[in-house]
Amino acid sequence: MSEFEEDLKQARDKQVSLYSKLSLFAVAIGIILVGFFFYTSAISIKVLPSEISNLSTLSIKTGTGFSMGSKIIKLSDAISLQVEAPGYQKKIIDLGENENNKIITVTLLSQPSGINFNVSSNFPDVKWILSDDVVAVGNKFQSDLEAGEYQLKIESKFFKPIQFGFSLGVGKVIEKTFEVERSMSELIIRLENGLGEIIINGNSYKDTAVARTTLFSGQYEILVNKKSYGSYQEKINLPYGKDSLSKTIRLSKENITVQFDVYPKGGVFILSGKKSDPNKSFSLSPDKEYVLSYEKKRFIRKSVRFYPRDYVGKKVVVNLVDAQGTVVFNSKPVSNVYINKKNMGNTPLTIELPVTSHEVVLRKNGYVDEKFSVKPEKDQKVYIEKTLVSVLEQKRAQQKKRYSVSSIAMAMRLFKPRGDVVMLGAPRNEVGQRANEFLRNVKMNRAFYLAEHEITEKQYQRIVRKGKTSNLPVTNLTWIEAIRFCNELSKREGLTPYYTIRGKGVVFLKNSDGYRLPSESEWEWASRKYKKRVPTIYSWGNRNKIPPGAGNIADESAKGITKSFVARYNDNHAGISPVKSFSAEKNGLFDMFGNVSEWVGDYYSLNPYDSKKIYEDLVNSHPSKSNVIKGASWKSGTVTELRASYREGLIGKREDVGFRIARNAE
Repeated sequence: MSEFEEDLKQARDKQVSLYSKLSLFAVAIGIILVGFFFYTSAISIKVLPSEISNLSTLSIKTGTGFSMGSKIIKLSDAISLQVEAPGYQKKIIDLGENENNKIITVTLLSQPSGINFNVSSNFPDVKWILSDDVVAVGNKFQSDLEAGEYQLKIESKFFKPIQFGFSLGVGKVIEKTFEVERSMSELIIRLENGLGEIIINGNSYKDTAVARTTLFSGQYEILVNKKSYGSYQEKINLPYGKDSLSKTIRLSKENITVQFDVYPKGGVFILSGKKSDPNKSFSLSPDKEYVLSYEKKRFIRKSVRFYPRDYVGKKVVVNLVDAQGTVVFNSKPVSNVYINKKNMGNTPLTIELPVTSHEVVLRKNGYVDEKFSVKPEKDQKVYIEKTLVSVLEQKRAQQKKRYSVSSIAMAMRLFKPRGDVVMLGAPRNEVGQRANEFLRNVKMNRAFYLAEHEITEKQYQRIVRKGKTSNLPVTNLTWIEAIRFCNELSKREGLTPYYTIRGKGVVFLKNSDGYRLPSESEWEWASRKYKKRVPTIYSWGNRNKIPPGAGNIADESAKGITKSFVARYNDNHAGISPVKSFSAEKNGLFDMFGNVSEWVGDYYSLNPYDSKKIYEDLVNSHPSKSNVIKGASWKSGTVTELRASYREGLIGKREDVGFRIARNAE
């Protein structure tokens, strides 16, 4: 090789060496930079408590990364890290992508420490005392405890007390069985009833009255048997340190089955202070005295003392006697007292009755039976005060204030005078008074119904099957035709006709429930006195001026049609008008004043009444040639005719006379 080539080769080797050194330096710088990057992004794990910080270990459970002492470098977005230390519980934490370059504190919990102690023999009363507190009772003591120093005491009446001190480390469990020291005692069992079998802790001593045995302190089962006697069983305690224990046992004779028979059934049966079922059989000691009590409402309680030996083969019978109570009956008026359908006499009545429910009826003619139940109180007086209601009073209470007659669709309104005494008629000095308007004192006892308006042509036609069918009042009919209509309507409604027509004579059945004409007294009382302190001259009051729209009378429009008319009054009807064309009067009725005059039930008479006498529910039923009509009509235009006391006697019929119906309410 020439010198030039040699120089060239050396220059080339120097260049390669330089490149190698530069490459190594670059790699080293890269490693340093990568290490610095990872180190600065590492997660620091601080483990508490501080005393186990150097003992803890970190391990990655999921994800990619590695640990460097107390630091964790993640190579994946998220990892799960397990932290553990000796004597402490493991803990797993999750580290996400935002946890880099942070200090994470992890606190570990110590593993539980505990004890598992028991004693070598089985005793029911072992007490485990820790730091002067009773922490358990029984043969075993298991518990989790904190690490530390402890003093334990074990006590029982059956062995010598035990003292034990121990040190418990973190996460440690101590197990130990304590051998106990027991004493020896003599147990003596005596049978007072003579020879029998005595069994002590499973060992049998037959045909003996005394059994002796030596046993360790403890609890033992004693069983004593003897023929014809009930067995005796008991647990006997032999305490530690006691030299001997003696017990005498007396057996009771074998129980006898006792049954009971009680009357009445369904009461409360108490045997020896305990509520029981008398239908069951009871096993009872033959020589013991028992007390039973039996009671039931309405009966006298009974107690019985008995010995079961006296009831071998037979029942203990307990029959209760009805308890008695006093009942005092009083009534107004005096009445018969029926108790359970038996007449026991008249009020006032004092009587002894069983303490049970009794059906009572107080009865008197003309009065409604007063029915009720009475239940006497044991050894007490029960007072019964009753006021009987008359049949008439009951009917009044049941009266409807208003109802409709179905056959003719007529509304009937109830009036209750309640014994009102009223002076009807008119005095001689009253303007317009006529001589036939005799004054009379009338007592209005009976309640009655009045039709709200006069019978219309349509209603009349429904019953008699002839005539027109308008809503005008039916007129031009005789008194006989009016009462025949009433009788026919009564039959249609299933009621008893009020009138009996015999040729030209008419008999009034005054207690009938059928339809009729109102009496003159009823008509005048309803028009003049209803809901008023004293009777008024006109249906609206005592003022001579007629109120606007009071009714259909001879007004300005009737001038030239009627004999007279009322000036400056206009009712818009020159003649007859349909019923209810005007407002109802204060009594709730229509057209008592005006439209048509009305037949009433009385015969017409010119005989004056006795001014000193009071006539009850007055109606003149003595036949005469004419009958009474009441009230003004569309033809009435004088003061005389417009007054409520105005009356006429009429034979035959008239174009301005109709009628309304009435009916007894009681």
